[in-house]
Amino acid sequence: MKPIVYGGPQRWGGQFWQELARDVWAARELAGCLLVRDLRAQYRQSFLGYFWAFVPPLAAAMGFALAKDAQLLNVGATAVPYPAYVMLGTVLWQTFARGVLAPLTAVRQAAPLLARIAFPREALILAQAGQMAVDFAVQLLPLIGLFWWFRLPVPVAGPLALVPLIHLGLLGLAFGLWLAPFGLLVQDVGRGLEAGLGLWFFLTPVAIRCPPTGCWRGW
Repeated sequence: MKPIVYGGPQRWGGQFWQELARDVWAARELAGCLLVRDLRAQYRQSFLGYFWAFVPPLAAAMGFALAKDAQLLNVGATAVPYPAYVMLGTVLWQTFARGVLAPLTAVRQAAPLLARIAFPREALILAQAGQMAVDFAVQLLPLIGLFWWFRLPVPVAGPLALVPLIHLGLLGLAFGLWLAPFGLLVQDVGRGLEAGLGLWFFLTPVAIRCPPTGCWRGW
C-alpha cells in the first residue's frame, strides 16, 4: 500500500483525497471481515444478543421520563411527547459519542496487530463506522415503536434526516481521529474524553430543552 504524503504545499489538494479514497477502498474487504468478527464477538456469550444495543438509550429515556414525572427535572415544553424526544436525543448523542471514542478504542484493541502485521489501518476505522451504523439501526427499533405509540406523524421528507445523521457520525469520527494519537501517548486523554462527553451530554438539548440563553444558564 502506497503511503500518503501529508507534507508539502498540496497537503489538502486533490492528490491527497485521491490517495485517501484509494486506501479506504482497498481496505473495504478487511473492514468487512473485522466488522463481522466484532459483531459476533460482542454478543457471543449473551442470551439477549442485540437487545443490549438499545438498552442504554432506552434506560436513559425511561430514567429522564420518570424524573420529569416526579418533577425532579424541569425539561421545559417539547414539541413531541417527552419520552420520544429524549429517546431520539439520546440515540443521536450516543452515535456522536461512539464516533468520538471509536478510533481510540479500535487502535488500542489492535495495538498488538499493528506492531506485528502490515495491513491497511483504514480498515479499523471503517469497521468501527460499520458497527456504529449497525447499532444505530438496532436502536431505531424502539424509537419507531415510541413514534407509533404516540401516533406521531412522519413527514414525507423524513428519510432525508439520514443525511445529517451520517454527518453527525462522521463529525464524531473526525474528532476521534484527531484525538486518537494523543490518546495513545497519554491514557488520560481517553478517560478525559469519557468524562467530558458525560458532562457535554447535559450541556446540550439532548434530554432538556434549552432556553434561548443556553442550557448552562437555564439550570
